[in-house]
Amino acid sequence: MLGYTGASAAFRDEELLEAPSASILYESIECNGTERNVAHCNMSESRRGRCDLDGYAAARCAGEVEVPVRLFGGADFHSGRVELFYYGSWGTVCAADDLSTTSTPHYAMNIANVICRMLGFPRALSYECCGHYGQGLGGIFLDTLKCTGKEANILECPRSDQGLHRRCRHLMDLGVTCQENVDYQIRLVGGASKLEGRVEVKSDSSWGTICDDNWDLTDSDVVCRMLGYERAESYFSCEKYEKVSKRKQIILDEVECDGTEVNIGHCRVQHYHDCTHDEDVGVKCVDWTTGTSSTRSSSTKAANVTGNLASYNEATTKNPSRLPARKTFALVISQVVYTLVALIVIVLLTIRMQLYRRRAVESNVTEIPLTGTEK
Repeated sequence: MLGYTGASAAFRDEELLEAPSASILYESIECNGTERNVAHCNMSESRRGRCDLDGYAAARCAGEVEVPVRLFGGADFHSGRVELFYYGSWGTVCAADDLSTTSTPHYAMNIANVICRMLGFPRALSYECCGHYGQGLGGIFLDTLKCTGKEANILECPRSDQGLHRRCRHLMDLGVTCQENVDYQIRLVGGASKLEGRVEVKSDSSWGTICDDNWDLTDSDVVCRMLGYERAESYFSCEKYEKVSKRKQIILDEVECDGTEVNIGHCRVQHYHDCTHDEDVGVKCVDWTTGTSSTRSSSTKAANVTGNLASYNEATTKNPSRLPARKTFALVISQVVYTLVALIVIVLLTIRMQLYRRRAVESNVTEIPLTGTEK
């Protein structure tokens, strides 16, 4: 009912310093463990109203709190009314204190960000108050949340007081719109080698750049892994490269990745910006086959990542007589193995020939009998 995976102990609450102030409602409760609500168990109403200190039932919950969350009533799968599965049923989140006052509007966006990340989205784009996606049914579970936006679960958010606000009705149900994950194509352009260059992403059949606001090495790692490399060595603003046409769009800004994403479109991003092309971001990657940066000439390398599968199309001019480092290493190893096998065979043949010659010599020796001298 409370969202935990189970209980680690059941006992009488003898450790309480004073008896709870609430009245006893039920006693002689018998559950089989499959019920979703304690009200579904066999029980009888208490006639005493009070209980001795050691008579109150207590439990110690185990595991992490697991609260399924969904968006309901929206036009697509990443927007809708926030609903939580709590206490054995679906209910809503009250937005009264978070959206109706101007003193704490950021709390509502923080709540929305936590909800969206619970659903697997990078962040929230917006929040809606007052039954924007229709009024829910069932309970209203949470109110007066003071999330920081960094929580992994909505139940980790602190609350300003106990209980639901008296104004909470389904008319105040909270709704959110989450940023949808996008699988971008990506490429490096204008660098001295295929491992570096200005980062460009493809959106709506056209290539654009990324503004370097809030960009760091973690974001660069995601880009390099999309291109099939191990990691990023460094990042920089692309004013070092040739100027980009003003017609080229700046597609992403304020990129913030946690490093686990398989595509830059799965990170928290903004699609609006206040940048110029002097702030276009560039990266330099490390080749996983060599562990170092490469100086091979190349003009452009593009990658398209969908899910966990990465593929890339490399447009380069290479010397056909020059093998990649990985193939060269494999060729050297195979030659060493062949040489060792040949040496072992030669040694075995030599030993066999020596044994054959020794036996031949021994077979040609005749025994000369010893005789005495006649007198």
